[in-house]
Amino acid sequence: MTVNSSAQWQLRVAAGVAVLFGLLTIVSGGRALFGGPAAADAVGDAVPFVLWFNFLSGFVYVLAGIGIAMGHRWAVMLSAGLAVMIAVVFALFGLYVFQGGAFEMRTVGAMSLRLVVWLAIAVLAARHISSRKAEAAATEYTPWPTPSLGHRSRWELVFGILALNFAILGRFEVGLVSHDGMKNDCETSGQSHARLSHRRPGSDCQRP
Repeated sequence: MTVNSSAQWQLRVAAGVAVLFGLLTIVSGGRALFGGPAAADAVGDAVPFVLWFNFLSGFVYVLAGIGIAMGHRWAVMLSAGLAVMIAVVFALFGLYVFQGGAFEMRTVGAMSLRLVVWLAIAVLAARHISSRKAEAAATEYTPWPTPSLGHRSRWELVFGILALNFAILGRFEVGLVSHDGMKNDCETSGQSHARLSHRRPGSDCQRP
């Protein structure tokens, strides 16, 4: 089993647990709230705000499970929010019990189970969905393509650079030869002129 298939399997299990947990919570909470006197007697000393919270959050469980199954990033935030809200309600329930309120011991077990389950679902969703979105964003990035030269194009480029260098050197050598020729002509003319006028050789030529 590959890493991607293992992550996909874990997400499917987490989504299935979330949806099933939500449906069971809706059914049990709805029966306790709207089932009449017989259902109220069966619930016993259930704390009303905990009962209503569990019933309403069951719909959010289902929504979060569907979002996890579809790989949406908002499902990660929703799962983390559910875990935080369950912890807050659990703390309020503990304060209620500390103040001497009547309660059922099974409520403690049910809230503990909900908190553990949604912490695990939130961690799994954050690990796999966020990493998968990051990989998808990385694969969508395509850098600007760099042109590649073929075998013939490389040789043509090399010969072009060599030809350009030879042309530059040729022009430089021609310039040197021309400059030396003009210098020699100037010196010869100056010497001839000096013999006639007894002046210093090369005085009629401008030095470069």
